[in-house]
Amino acid sequence: RLWLFGPAVAWTVLAALASVAFLATTNRMTQYVPPLPFLWVLPLGIYLGSFIHGAIVSGVGAMIYGEGLDAKDREQSDGKREQWLRLQNLLGESDPELLRKLALDLKLYGQCYVNTIWNTARTQIVRMRHLPVHTMRAGVADSEGNVDLWYYKADWGNKKDRSQPLAIRSYSDTDRTEASRVLQIKRYAPSFHYYGLPDYVGSTGYVQLDMEIQTYHLANIQNGLFPSMLVNFNSGIPTDEERNEIERKVLQKFSGADAAGKVLITFNDGAENQPTFEPVATNGSDSMYEYLSREVTHKVLSGHRVTSPLLFGVRGDGTGFGNNADELRDSYSLFTNTVVQPFQELLLHGLAPVFATNGISLALYFKPLKPAYFITEPTEEALASEVQRSSPGDDRE
Repeated sequence: RLWLFGPAVAWTVLAALASVAFLATTNRMTQYVPPLPFLWVLPLGIYLGSFIHGAIVSGVGAMIYGEGLDAKDREQSDGKREQWLRLQNLLGESDPELLRKLALDLKLYGQCYVNTIWNTARTQIVRMRHLPVHTMRAGVADSEGNVDLWYYKADWGNKKDRSQPLAIRSYSDTDRTEASRVLQIKRYAPSFHYYGLPDYVGSTGYVQLDMEIQTYHLANIQNGLFPSMLVNFNSGIPTDEERNEIERKVLQKFSGADAAGKVLITFNDGAENQPTFEPVATNGSDSMYEYLSREVTHKVLSGHRVTSPLLFGVRGDGTGFGNNADELRDSYSLFTNTVVQPFQELLLHGLAPVFATNGISLALYFKPLKPAYFITEPTEEALASEVQRSSPGDDRE
């Protein structure tokens, strides 16, 4: 019908439709998806690139999960035993290694996500799924600071995938209209409302420095003689082609880690024509990088609040905890109380609304993971007081 008003009007309206569709899409994305950077890129990159940092993150994640979930009061009464069986059934129907994955995400990213599934009658949660941090983005919070809508997409960076992200509402035990919900568990971080920050964020610069040191040493070994060695040929000036051929053969035979221990043989008409090998001064770069390597190790361990490097299989320099069994035991106790247990309490507190919806009010705790056989577990009295303080049934808001 647009052609009834003439071709000029019709083509003008049709051209405007594309702009209207673009503006509508842009407005929706800026209205419902906050323009925040992908905060998971840096934590994942340095986790994969630094072996010291990666070992600590993996180790702390394993210590958070420990030997699995348990309840201090699960044998106190028939009702408690029934609740324990109900919890085991829920975890059995959920993703394999769900709690272990959540513990690692919480340490690595400072946050984790759980997809909760209601049953048909909306009376209890029947399944929990792990949602990787890199697949989630938050919608815009309301006036009270609550994020009601989350967006899930398997690969946000895939420009060829033009499918729309899946919108999932936040978990609520009162609004049960939708079966699938998202529960976010995160550390509190000042000025970061939508996402959490890892506890080691202050040491990320030293972690990146550790990656650069690895790159330096690897390149130094791969390059072999050059540029740390200057080779002079005193038998005349060859042509450009001869220079390239000589350089190629020298690099091929004597550079790289495989060239270590090789014998160099030269044939000369006289002493004045023999090639000379002169080391290039490094201005103390070797000692500098050796110092940086020690400093980086110390700073990265400090950033994770590691009380003894032996807890993660790293030999210390003889300072601080970790020189003998008594100090390692004290170090383990301090690290567990100040680092591991807060993560465990955060995870259990975050899952408490889901457990309470299913009528589970057990005094839950993670069984501790011991790094050495001579480290004893907490006493019954200490464990009872600790789990009573962090019982999920008592912390619901």
